[in-house]
Amino acid sequence: MTWTYSGDPSFSARDAVRFYVGDTDTNDQLLQDAEIAFVLTQVSDPLGAASRCARAIASKMSLLVDEKFESIDNKFSQRAKAFSILAGQLERDAKRYGGLGTPLAGGISIAAVDAAHLDLDRVQSAFREGQFSIPPARGVDDESCQ
Repeated sequence: MTWTYSGDPSFSARDAVRFYVGDTDTNDQLLQDAEIAFVLTQVSDPLGAASRCARAIASKMSLLVDEKFESIDNKFSQRAKAFSILAGQLERDAKRYGGLGTPLAGGISIAAVDAAHLDLDRVQSAFREGQFSIPPARGVDDESCQ
């Protein structure tokens, strides 16, 4: 398994995910490259993917028990809680900053509408301009609707 980070989150979606969850320390590797790649196949937005990765890290941390050896404390429960909170924040940010996708408006371009009418493989609309005109509008052919 590999772990890489370029130090430039604009370099790749993987580096952006690492940046958002704080997995940038080579001495404290939280997620492998393949794990982040898997999440990015399901959620293409780096913020949304980072939210899922933070939940995965919280899940890993919750499986570990808190340890105390002399003066050294490892509070995995606190790390799990922190990553869970981070996941919620990243999820809200993903929704706020466009993680839900980009809206698409069709039928705005005359050329696109004309191309859709000419595409023989496209399911043709049952409706057409002037279909209820009496007398029928010029150029409206009843055969074109079938």
